[in-house]
Formats: sequence, structure tokens, C-alpha cells
Amino acid sequence: MSRLPLTRYILLPFSILVIGLVFVLFMSESFFNDRKDTQDFQKASQLIIETEVIPTLYPHEHNVDDSVSDSTHHIWVSSDILTVPEDIWVTRFELVLKNAAPQVLHHAGILIPNKPNQICPNAPYGEEVYAVGGADVYKPIAFPEPYATFLPKGTPLSFEVMYHNPFPPFGPGKIYRDVSASVVMDIEKASHSLKKKRVEYYRTHIEDSPCPKGGVHNEVFLVPAGAENFIKKSREDERPDPSYYIFSRPGTIVYMGAHFHPWEGQKKLDALLNGKKIFTFLPTYTSSEVWSWFIEHSSVSIRVDSGDVLSMSTTNSNPNSVPIIGAMGMIVFYYAPDE
Repeated sequence: MSRLPLTRYILLPFSILVIGLVFVLFMSESFFNDRKDTQDFQKASQLIIETEVIPTLYPHEHNVDDSVSDSTHHIWVSSDILTVPEDIWVTRFELVLKNAAPQVLHHAGILIPNKPNQICPNAPYGEEVYAVGGADVYKPIAFPEPYATFLPKGTPLSFEVMYHNPFPPFGPGKIYRDVSASVVMDIEKASHSLKKKRVEYYRTHIEDSPCPKGGVHNEVFLVPAGAENFIKKSREDERPDPSYYIFSRPGTIVYMGAHFHPWEGQKKLDALLNGKKIFTFLPTYTSSEVWSWFIEHSSVSIRVDSGDVLSMSTTNSNPNSVPIIGAMGMIVFYYAPDE
């Protein structure tokens, strides 16, 4: 009987060993790559969402009787949808504007488009997470510890910006090239060991046609011609009305800001809790130009109980012979319900 060569006994198990080692190395590389991706996100401290670039942002004429909400007086841009990759806490929002003066950015906001709006459920723009406007973009929104915005894994985010670039005296009125905006979010990955207190975002607003069921949501009101210290305030006798908010649970307001138009004669906005003034927002001008205004927003600590009402009152003047039709009054606040 012939005998098999010795090499055949050696090569067969050696081949099996080589194939096994290749398989193990392949699986190990895949494992370590997957683990590296996870570790990269765990180490990541920021999440960024950015709009498309406007090649050229041109100025336009704006008259006293025009409104920023008119379609010929603004430009909308948005981002692609950003899907939140993991459960995260957002501790800080910072808007970065490239190649334009902040005064031409009328407002910007991050939305969750597949959820109804908190104040006007029939609004076409979804649930709001963050908003800022005008020269206010210079200041980030940073929550005091231990507060933060919670975003669960899979949440779709959209970032939208409205530009308004009128000629003086209502705006800088310059030509800007390659304009874009982004929001940098400081984040921490959620875990059982990370103790944060969740905040809820709300934006109340005065408007002459509150929460329309169809058509455009302009969120503006009229200031009569020749008016001096014209008061426009929340209508708490009307329900629903987006100009006030009724708290359903006790908690703490931890951040607050406001938006109105000093360049259109709006002088101040008072925030009221159960009819009593708790904060007055006044414009601060950074130069002699009427459009160079800044409205302060900051962290606060205001306790509220169930049934408390947050409302507002605006003071406006219009020395012109025609009404101002695009006045605005808004309060933005982050509220942490008691756990």
C-alpha cells in the first residue's frame, strides 16, 4: 500500500489555520472599526448643523409700510435633515454666521419637522428646539448646570434661517457673498451616570391673526399711524392664543430672551408672570445706526407653579402717516419642570 506524502498531512491543517487567521483578522478589523466609530462619537463634544450657501445676498428697498414677512422682503434657507446619532444632552447652542453682518439674519431656528409646534399645533414648521435673531446671534445660549436639552437617538433636525437685508436706515443694505449659517451644539452622550435636568423650549408671540388654520403664519401685528407708546399685549381672555403660556406643572424657567423690532419703533417688551412684570427687554444699540440693536437674552431662575401664566406687553411708537404692519413681539424661554 502506497503512503501519502508527509507534506499533505502538514499542508491541510496549515491551510485551515491560515484561513482561520484571515477570518479572525477580518472580524477583528470590523469590530475595532465599529468600536472606533462608537468611541469617536462618545468623545465628540459637538454636533453641527449648517444651511446651504447663498452665493449672493442682495439688499432691497424697505418702506415704513412694508413687512419683513412679505415674500419679497426675505430669503429662506435651510439645512439638510440631520439625524441625531445617539441619545444626547445639548448644553449650549452657538450660531455661526459666515460672510454677512448679523443684522441681516432676521431669525434662525432648529426644528423637529415631524412633530407639531408647541404653541401653534397647526403651524407648518414643526416643534422648535432653539431660536435666535438679529445681532443676538453674537451670544450663545448656554444653560446653567445641571440643565440641558435632551434629544433622543433618531430625532430629525432641520435648521432654518430667514435673511432680511434692507437698505439704510432699516439695515446695512450691502451685497454679501457666499453667506451661510450653522449652529454648533455642545453635547454630552446620555448615560445612567450623567445627571441632567431636562428643559423644554417654548416661544410665545403676539399676532393679529393668531395660529391661523391655513395659509401663512406671519406672527406680526399692526401699529397704527401716528401712535405714541402704543401698547400691544397678550390676550389672555382668548383661547387658544400664542401670546401667553399656562404652566401645567411646577418648575423653573432657566433661560429667557425676546424678539421685537427697534428699527420699526418698538421700544420694549415686558415679560409678565400672572400679570406682574418679571423682566423688561430693552434694545441696546452698538452704533448710531438704528438697525444696530441687540436684545439681551440670558440664564434666569424663575419659579413657576401649576396654573401660572407667562404673558407679555410691548410698547411701540409710529410717527409715520402710515401704519407699521410688521411689528413683532416674542418671548423665548426654556423651562425645567420639577422631577
